Amino acid sequence: TLADVTTAELSGPFASSLDATVVAAASLAEHYLRLGDRVGVHDLGGVVGDLPPRSGIRQFSALTTRLARVSRADVGRRDLRRVQRLRPGTFAVVCSPLLDDDVLTEIAVLARRGAAVLVVDTLPDRIGRLERGPADRSGPLAHLLDPAPGSFWEEAWVLRRLQRDADVARLREIGIPVAPWQGVGGVATLAAALAAQRPTARAGGAPR
Repeated sequence: TLADVTTAELSGPFASSLDATVVAAASLAEHYLRLGDRVGVHDLGGVVGDLPPRSGIRQFSALTTRLARVSRADVGRRDLRRVQRLRPGTFAVVCSPLLDDDVLTEIAVLARRGAAVLVVDTLPDRIGRLERGPADRSGPLAHLLDPAPGSFWEEAWVLRRLQRDADVARLREIGIPVAPWQGVGGVATLAAALAAQRPTARAGGAPR
């Protein structure tokens, strides 16, 4: 978790990329733990910390306890923590708003190392759309994202989303599926995308 992105007019459980990332990670972990898989977590930003792959209800409890403690105040610019240990064939589910070049590079590296990678896009859909409202400039990343008075904030985010869409297209071109996070009800769709890779994959860590 390297950044949290939101807008002032959004509310509810998926009002920010951090909200969506936390819920997506917990939902997918629960889904695979219920299937008897071993699930671990590697946080690329170091906010949540790491959990080695394990199975069972205790692992789910440990994971959700950590995720429940995460807040926007914890998130700021951090050095990316690269995945050090990875068995070829491991499922690697990356939950990210895909706004950081280092994260995009790490996703490609995981695939080259033999992981079966699925990316869960947690950028709120309304961010970077012309119809959205004023950006939230009160968060911990305000010093990075807050523009000077009179600048073209809306237009800048539209252009940033277009650039990000090109990055997403490149991931898909090299065979890495990218699926938008659509809430808990969308877990079945994400699970189907993962199942397509399952014949050669082992359950394992889920970088975030």
